[in-house]
Amino acid sequence: MRALALALLVVGGCHWRLAGPPTADAGLQVRVIGDAGRTPEAASFLQAAIAERVHEATGWAIRGDGARRLDLAIDGDDWAAVGHDARGIASRWRYRVTVSALLVSAEGHRAWQGSGLGYAAERAGEHQALQAAADDVAQQLARWLATRRAP
Repeated sequence: MRALALALLVVGGCHWRLAGPPTADAGLQVRVIGDAGRTPEAASFLQAAIAERVHEATGWAIRGDGARRLDLAIDGDDWAAVGHDARGIASRWRYRVTVSALLVSAEGHRAWQGSGLGYAAERAGEHQALQAAADDVAQQLARWLATRRAP
């Protein structure tokens, strides 16, 4: 009697469902394949920011051998003075980067284009401006991929 009660408890506690095996993440390669910009460090900031944000938004593993590929191209970038002191000397700069992206996968291709902005108040702030612009582009691109249910 005890064995039967124990067996009923064990079987009753099991949940059975019919489903296929979980799909393995095909992974995503993030590559900068073109750089028409004038700021050499921009590509590395952009690649890192996009890899991080796309992973957060889609859950895709970022791997060098991923089955999906996100090809990035910096179409251009520029620095412009946006603030001046009382003497007319530039005291604040804006950095803008324009980027094209192509998602290539077995399910198809998708293209995206956008731009990001960052600001610097001094020469030492240039890296923060580059990082901010890269983060701006990365957030837009990741949001686009996540809402389009990209392949």
